[in-house]
Amino acid sequence: MEPSQFEPGIPISEQAAKHVLDIVFLQHKLETRYGVNSWLEVGGELSLRATLIDVTFSDANGDELPAFSSVHHRDETVMGLADPALKLHFHVLSPEGPGDARVVLSTGVSIPIGMTEEDPFKAGAEGREHQHMFFGYGIFAPKLGLRWTQPFKNWSLAGWTDSTFSFYANDKGYQPPSTHVLGLGAQSSFGLEDWWFGLEPRLMMEVPARWDDQRAENSGRNDLLGAFMAGVSVGKGWSLSVDVQTTLVSFSQRGNQMVLPGVGILSVFWGAPLGSEVAR
Repeated sequence: MEPSQFEPGIPISEQAAKHVLDIVFLQHKLETRYGVNSWLEVGGELSLRATLIDVTFSDANGDELPAFSSVHHRDETVMGLADPALKLHFHVLSPEGPGDARVVLSTGVSIPIGMTEEDPFKAGAEGREHQHMFFGYGIFAPKLGLRWTQPFKNWSLAGWTDSTFSFYANDKGYQPPSTHVLGLGAQSSFGLEDWWFGLEPRLMMEVPARWDDQRAENSGRNDLLGAFMAGVSVGKGWSLSVDVQTTLVSFSQRGNQMVLPGVGILSVFWGAPLGSEVAR
């Protein structure tokens, strides 16, 4: 146990030697798109996130300390909105036939209305209870993405990138990390009319966050992820999808990072397709 994690007012001999946290992260996302014309869609995203935390304290011998309490960690559920985003989707290459590729360039910005916190490292050093989990950036963060889809007879291949950029700090001195995700995978309906399924590896790169222009501890990582996706159409323009990803390889981590064995995302999507009667 690092001295910075010791609890205030408790002798060293009575400190917990280990804080073991089991964390479940869930996200529910609503995404919309509206076809303005043959090459442009406008859209938005809104996510509700929840983190369920269960902590166990133990002494140097590995025995649990059920009565131990900490300003750093506790059993809790943290829930809140992430910053919503507004986006434009430009269809720079549109298919003219069933076997033609599609390329979509997306750009947008997140709106800082999600939950934020004060510097947890400063609060911890002062012996105050604090929170490391929060879902808002507190800044207007530009977004940029690119998606390529190539259909085949009974399946399709898709590659995509999605980046969120952080250029300044919020009013609490927090500059969130810039993140970049690249994915390449295959999808198929397996002959089912309203369903689709997919598998893909993803490379996630996170630039370390900063507090008061100092690099945030335990921030910054590069992970190779594996993802399974499934979706179903449930009505005119509406669909549901599930995205479950797990960490295959984690490398270039900064500090004592969390291990993320699984993250689940449930998405609800409404879209008025380009050229459809709804869009017009």
